[in-house]
Amino acid sequence: MFTRMNKSRIKMVRLFAERAQSTLEYAVIITVTIAALTAMSVYVQRAIQGNLKMLEKQVNNEPK
Repeated sequence: MFTRMNKSRIKMVRLFAERAQSTLEYAVIITVTIAALTAMSVYVQRAIQGNLKMLEKQVNNEPK
């Protein structure tokens, strides 16, 4: 009887460990995605500012 209880407890612990691992994996994926989007936003903002600066120079250099 003790071995049956022990086996069922081991199954429960394994199930909990698998669920915890899945949750941790999702948390890591979400964190990495947010970090990548944050890092990319800096480059996108700089690219937009560069394009606006270029357009500003072109507009200012046109003859009137």
